[in-house]
Amino acid sequence: AAWFRIKYPHVIDGAVAASAPVLSFVGESPPANLTAFSQLVTYDASPAAGSAANCAANVKRVWDVLFDAATTAAGRASIQDGLGLCSALLSEDDALSVPEWAKTSFVYLAMGNFPYPSSYIMNGGSGLPAFPVREACKPFAPTFPLTEAGNFSLLVALRASVGVYYNSTHDQPCYTRSAPSNESQMDADFWDYLFCSELYQPQDQGIGDMFWLDVHDQTADAARCLAKWGVTLRPEWATTVYGGRKALRASSNIVFSNGNLDPWAGMGVLEDLNPSVVAVRVEGGAHHLDLMFSHPLDPPGVKRARQEELKHVAKWIQQAKAASARRRLVFDSLASSGDCCVAQEDDMQARQTAASLADGANGKKRRLIEPPSLATDKRAARRQSPVVMLDSDEEDQAVYLSPEPTTSTSNAHVAVSPQPKVIDLTLDDDDDDDDGEEEADSASEGEDDAEDKVHRQDLIDADLFFDLTDESPTPMLGRSEALRHLGLAYAEVDEDDRDVYKVSDEIVRNEMAACADVSDVVRTASQADLIFMTTYGEIQEQDFSTTIIPLLQLRESDVFYDLGCGTGKPVLQVALETTCRVSKGMELFANRVEIGQRALGRLRANCPDVLEHKRVVIVQGDIVRPPDEANLVDATVVFINNLVFTDDLMLAVMDKMRHMRHLRRLIVSKKLCGRHSAKQCKRSACTLFDHPPREAKVNGTWAAKEITVYVYVRTYTA
Repeated sequence: AAWFRIKYPHVIDGAVAASAPVLSFVGESPPANLTAFSQLVTYDASPAAGSAANCAANVKRVWDVLFDAATTAAGRASIQDGLGLCSALLSEDDALSVPEWAKTSFVYLAMGNFPYPSSYIMNGGSGLPAFPVREACKPFAPTFPLTEAGNFSLLVALRASVGVYYNSTHDQPCYTRSAPSNESQMDADFWDYLFCSELYQPQDQGIGDMFWLDVHDQTADAARCLAKWGVTLRPEWATTVYGGRKALRASSNIVFSNGNLDPWAGMGVLEDLNPSVVAVRVEGGAHHLDLMFSHPLDPPGVKRARQEELKHVAKWIQQAKAASARRRLVFDSLASSGDCCVAQEDDMQARQTAASLADGANGKKRRLIEPPSLATDKRAARRQSPVVMLDSDEEDQAVYLSPEPTTSTSNAHVAVSPQPKVIDLTLDDDDDDDDGEEEADSASEGEDDAEDKVHRQDLIDADLFFDLTDESPTPMLGRSEALRHLGLAYAEVDEDDRDVYKVSDEIVRNEMAACADVSDVVRTASQADLIFMTTYGEIQEQDFSTTIIPLLQLRESDVFYDLGCGTGKPVLQVALETTCRVSKGMELFANRVEIGQRALGRLRANCPDVLEHKRVVIVQGDIVRPPDEANLVDATVVFINNLVFTDDLMLAVMDKMRHMRHLRRLIVSKKLCGRHSAKQCKRSACTLFDHPPREAKVNGTWAAKEITVYVYVRTYTA
């Protein structure tokens, strides 16, 4: 649920993520707590959770009994006899698989350690008693002597203990060491495939718990996955695609609930990450007990948790209704004024017909423009899209598509307006995060000049904000592998090209002389500004990977630009770590461009499978007067490390953004507008975006402490 909210915030207003181990994956920072699961299973078997006092200690001891007995034929016979196994253990390896089989019962009983009888863990085929871990611990309550007889008694106790799970039907004369039901076995197989293909959640045990020492082996896991499922293990896939802890901090409207009896809680979110991404503790709760139907035996902790969750859900609904009402008000006012009109159509042919009707209405040439993802990915046919037609004095008028529903589905109506209205179809992906002040601001903005700007509208649903990373066949690398290749590609810079980071009078003169013929900015800038502009710094690669890339929300059909890209590291990181097929950088200074192009050449040689079908370009040019190959109007997502941009340069860059018709997201290291005001800035390009921007912290090579980056989401075209 949390990932659904992160990926599709325009569709999902909020999420209650119960018992979600979202921090259990490789690549997290700080690393995942791989011992937490087994330690919490052990907690369930302790007196603190209501279990017998000797349980955990005796369970810990029984593993040694099993391992010792597995080495001899007589010992294996005693295991079969003590545990009541249906088949003989024919080898040591056969016997050594018994502990894992037995441990599985404790794992499932801990997840289903509910305060009342339940068939949930058993897939409805049978039932577990209330607090089943307590039942499983009862056979281990005695003190067992350190003798051969005592060891055999431990095996008998283990038989009774695992029977709570493996003999929940109370009709098994012996154990076959298979899953309790076909449904349980299928569940295990499904999860194992996901473990291998996408959701690699390694675990360690034997440290502070009641199990034997066993540390995960990623190499062995990869070999097993390939042999069993024919898939290559992708250890960092989940963290790469969903962004991990930093993406959660940058998100909104998520409740993470975790019960203190649930083994998965140790890999979940246990503290608030921001004011609207909050943690709720479920005292006395096992695996997502709070999502179960209410029960007379529910502990007070789960009742409190549900009330807390309901408060958040009510708040999200209120926010969503307020945002919807604002959009509807603006849309209705536009439709009633005759400035635009909408007709629901079923297919592209009907839309073409609507455009033709527009031709006949005013004799002007029109062309049909699809949102980029709809034009490039026909899998995006998720909802019907009406046609929004705007009149214009321009000869070539665009007809944009949008999914705002209307009551009419058969006819396209055309209205002619003396004043053109330009509605940006870029979806705001965070219109549900408004607090009371933002809603008041939106109300006051409605009184501003309607001819100059249009309020935010969800005219495109999934089409312009639909991340296809997890669906796309386009290749990408995991974070660690991408950073390794990036380091190799730029290794030469560290050895031979340190001058790229230096600023001296000679460097300024040389670089400015080389740039003067391609840059109006250089020709008109003062010496002080030139020195300032020549100063070089980068966001550290690790932070760009873990923070910036998740915030970019790139998908396969996007066109990414880094303006003022330096040596081009962000351009190459986007190409390596995302499915985005077009990644471009533009840099004024030739020495930095040369370094970036050399690094790109090395990556093409080292990672041909990843870059073969992607367009990755680093060009020299002035943002104000870009070269033809830059083609900035195609940009959909832009990153600018603009700390050293002069005010005049930034104003020119913002003016360029007015022509980026498909631009939907911008990340900068210096705010576009220090004191944004809807009225004072209504003629400025900063009104292209939502305010205030989101903020995130990253490390830069030029600063000893973290710096702030600002995430702007496009809302309308002024």
